[in-house]
Amino acid sequence: MLINKIKKFISKEISGWSKLEVIVLLFSTTTIIASSIIMQDRKLAMISAICGILYTIIAGKGKISAFIFGIIGTLACALLSFKVALYGNFALHLFYFFPMEILGIINWKKHLQRENQEIIKTKLKKHELFVLAGIATLIEGAIYLILTKAGDVAPLTDSMMCTLSLAGMYLTVKRCIEQWGVWTIANLLSIAIWFTTFQAGEAVFSVLLVRIIYFFLGIYFFIKWHKNIQANKG
Repeated sequence: MLINKIKKFISKEISGWSKLEVIVLLFSTTTIIASSIIMQDRKLAMISAICGILYTIIAGKGKISAFIFGIIGTLACALLSFKVALYGNFALHLFYFFPMEILGIINWKKHLQRENQEIIKTKLKKHELFVLAGIATLIEGAIYLILTKAGDVAPLTDSMMCTLSLAGMYLTVKRCIEQWGVWTIANLLSIAIWFTTFQAGEAVFSVLLVRIIYFFLGIYFFIKWHKNIQANKG
């Protein structure tokens, strides 16, 4: 009985994938594993990168199983960030992403479409967007001051990325399309942070690579969610 339920769950989770999404997943995971071996990356970097790709694509599909990979990748990235002195990233992943992903499972489960087990996508109202932007600005300033005193290697960029990531995860849990715009900007900043770390001699090439892939996936899923929301309105 339990095995049949698991099989049924997996079947629904992998349904509806386009050829492009399958190709991106296979290309990304293969490239990450190969580059990790060639560049002698940290194992944590490879685990975080692979789980991150799986999480992003499956979340873009609106499937609740994304959070399983999200939790594993989050814990791996938290430990990796601590080891390379990115304390903002460490705190962000362990004390915010991890509990928010658990909350995401709970909230997404309440808003699943019966026919395909995908979440019902939403969009922020204008006043909600302005309020969120104002709160984010205040939080960014506070994080910058904290990271500067903590000796973070990139306090300005790291604080901006942390703030955008806070907003992005919040919007993810709420199932809002705006998350993809926020994540795209956050990943641009993240690319800058991890590129600096990679140049300093740390074996984190796979993390840098996956951030670049995240950037393009953010644009792709923003367009896809927009079409889905418009179709539902129609």
